[in-house]
Amino acid sequence: MIDLQLGRWVELAGIEPKARWTARLAAFTILAVGLSGVLVWRLADLQLIQGATFAREALVNRVHRVPLEAERGVIYDRHGVQLVVNQPAWSLAVTTIALPSDRHQRAAELARLAPLAGMTQPAHATGFRMMSDLSLWDTYRSVVSLYAWLAPEDARDTGRSLAAFGAGTGAMPRWPVLIGEGGSMLGASAEIAIADAELRVGDAGGADAWPLLRAEALDAVAPVG
Repeated sequence: MIDLQLGRWVELAGIEPKARWTARLAAFTILAVGLSGVLVWRLADLQLIQGATFAREALVNRVHRVPLEAERGVIYDRHGVQLVVNQPAWSLAVTTIALPSDRHQRAAELARLAPLAGMTQPAHATGFRMMSDLSLWDTYRSVVSLYAWLAPEDARDTGRSLAAFGAGTGAMPRWPVLIGEGGSMLGASAEIAIADAELRVGDAGGADAWPLLRAEALDAVAPVG
């Protein structure tokens, strides 16, 4: 070391450099790293490994299903107006692949199902092929007209089938399914399909369907069906 005032070298003695790592510092570092590793592992275990299990348990702890048995059937308000009325409802589903393969047996099976579907009589084909499963909402704009050009007999049978469905159910169908009405569409698609087939092909059930079509369009009270 140079002393600027004296202009000579001065050597300092008795000073030893201290080590960067002491035993206490090393122990503290190891402890801190170890605790951090334990926390990281525990966090990964909670979030990644067992996260789904804990989420389900939390949902069970938060949501409780308590069945409440009705003490009475019909519920009235203070003015005597019924608020709750018990009315049984049934659903009918038919698996087409389970129907008999024989034509006569299948017709008999459908005839037995017709009253359950609310039909006074099953849609019956006389002199034409019965068509069903008609998604009229999707087809009346273009496919129906295309069939009248490419397959006029199919278009004629489709119109007659729609008229037969109307006669059997008491209302023009919107989406015929099997032997009845699917009841899942709006509008007057069957009327358009019948009129199109009558104009392009002829003898497509228009005469048979006309009384019901007129009643649905002009009567003050629509036919029940």
